[in-house]
Amino acid sequence: MIKFKTPFCHLGQQEMGFAEADPSSDVEGDDAAYKIAILTHIGFGQRIDLDEVPKEGITYISREDIKYADELGYVIKLIASSQKRENEIEMRVHPTFIPKTHPLATVKNEYNAVLLKGNAVGEVMLYGKGAGAMPTGSAVLGDIIAIAKEKSCGVKRTSQSLTNKYPIVNKGYAQYYIRMDVVDKPGVLGYISNIFGQNNISLASVVQRYKHDLVAPLVFITHEVERKNIDDALKEVRRYSNVLKIGSIITVEK
Repeated sequence: MIKFKTPFCHLGQQEMGFAEADPSSDVEGDDAAYKIAILTHIGFGQRIDLDEVPKEGITYISREDIKYADELGYVIKLIASSQKRENEIEMRVHPTFIPKTHPLATVKNEYNAVLLKGNAVGEVMLYGKGAGAMPTGSAVLGDIIAIAKEKSCGVKRTSQSLTNKYPIVNKGYAQYYIRMDVVDKPGVLGYISNIFGQNNISLASVVQRYKHDLVAPLVFITHEVERKNIDDALKEVRRYSNVLKIGSIITVEK
């Protein structure tokens, strides 16, 4: 779970071997993108160009986001997801509100998890250490042994693309958490809600609190909607003079 806006590697993660010397790959989502590209190759038989993977890191997550997540019954996790829908693959890396009751909510520190969903088997989760000297060394040694076995058996690896080639999309059909600061006066909430409605965004919940100097934080949780609708609505919201700042837009998992 993300504890602070400060990158997690500054909290001793590098010293314990859980983060790279250069933490940008971890906190910007690059490492997760590598992993989901490999899993997509295995699961759907398609090689993925890393430039095709849409990704968001965790550097913009604030204390306020963590506080609201906790109050609303969630934790924040960096999720890499891939799903085949008919003749396209939707994949991305992004911070996500995960319900505290969800199996992925318990994954902490150096542990990683892969949640698989099959048509017949349902959900299956693989869980274990994904960082640290021994787990990393074991994985590297396992890869070396596998390559050596293949060479001894005459197996030839190829860098050619496989037969399947589905388009990679990022429609982002999900619920969303949106946090913003607005001027605390009558009509502001109604005006913003009307913009959401005009963009076919239905609101599941709204939290409004007084902050200071007539500033009110507004937190919206939407029903499921494509990310494009969110982006279109927020373009209009940003032009509204009573909106002081749009803080965060984070996917919400059921």
